[in-house]
Amino acid sequence: TPQAVVSITNTLTKGMRNSQVTKLQQILAKDPVVYPEGLVTGYFGPTTEQAVKRFQKKYGLQQVGSVGPQTRKLLNAQ
Repeated sequence: TPQAVVSITNTLTKGMRNSQVTKLQQILAKDPVVYPEGLVTGYFGPTTEQAVKRFQKKYGLQQVGSVGPQTRKLLNAQ
């Protein structure tokens, strides 16, 4: 049976630790330019924040370092 695609549904910010952050890191890790560390820890720390900013820059979004509706939509399309 194929695995269900889990999408990011919540706003994610630095300091959070949950399965949504794990999903965020898995998506970011697909692009070594955006997330060269590729760490999937489930913890939204400074490394993840920098990766989110690089992702936002790549797609022309404001580089805030947290995952809101616009960033989430692009991440879920990856």
